[in-house]
Parts: sequence; structure tokens; C-alpha cells
Amino acid sequence: MKKNEKGKEKKENNQKFSECLKKSKKGVIICIVIAIVIVVLAIVLSIIAVNMKSTNNSNSSQTSIETKESIVGDYKLVEIYTEGNNNSDDVNALDAVGLTVKLEINEDNTAKLSMFGETVEYTYNEKEFISDDSIVSYTFENKRITLEEDDTKMVFEKIEENN
Repeated sequence: MKKNEKGKEKKENNQKFSECLKKSKKGVIICIVIAIVIVVLAIVLSIIAVNMKSTNNSNSSQTSIETKESIVGDYKLVEIYTEGNNNSDDVNALDAVGLTVKLEINEDNTAKLSMFGETVEYTYNEKEFISDDSIVSYTFENKRITLEEDDTKMVFEKIEENN
């Protein structure tokens, strides 16, 4: 990421933090927790990006048709754990101030992870999401995708369409 982009991202995060402080019913404590979660997520994404770049494997197999049909869709972050602590309550607080984390998985073995206005594009197989910069292992069970890296685990739940 370029120096100007980092400065811009930091300024945007500071603005979002200020908005959170004004809107939060729980006051300063919840804003501090949200700020910590944002920083941890930014660090995790950076680590993931570096690791994926150094271990990128173009020989990954295609996802099986059965798994692909069930995994395809849009997902929303519903749980997050950092350093063994359940920070899932913070997900709702993040959503309340417009800081959403979403995962979009397509039939053509492509995926997009959108977090706080930033999007990372991936391809995927039965075990991993692969970008130009990183490889992230995942599990898929009961309409939930779990991404885990070091001390952080993010759980995404499939968004069901209302027809």
C-alpha cells in the first residue's frame, strides 16, 4: 500500500472512530474496543496479504461442483475472535457505524473480501482463498465460512435472500 493511501486510510479510520464516539451508547469504552478491533483486523489483513504472496500456489485444484453450489453467495461477518477473546459483540457495533465486513463468493471460483471500504479479490479452491499477495485457509460448514490466521478467527454467515 502506498504511503498516501495509508495516510488516507488512517484519516478515514480516525473519522469513523470519531463518528463512533458520538453515536455509541456505551461511550468511550466501546469506541476503544472498536478501534482495537479495526487495528487488529488491519494487521491481520496485512499479514495475510504478505503470507499469501510468499506462498501463492497456482496448482490449486478447482472447487468440486457440490461444494461450489453450496458455498456460492454473499456472507456477512458475524463472529470475530482475537487472541482467544470473543469479540463478536463488537461486530454489531461496527455495523452500526457503517464498518461492515462482507465476503462475496462467485461460481467462477472468484471471491471478494470487503472490509471498511477496502476490497481484496481472491480465487478459491476447496481449502483456500488465493490472491496475488496471500493464501488464506478456510472451512465451510452449515452456511458458515471460517477464516483463521494466527490469533484471529473470523466467521462469516451466508446472507439468505428473501424471496
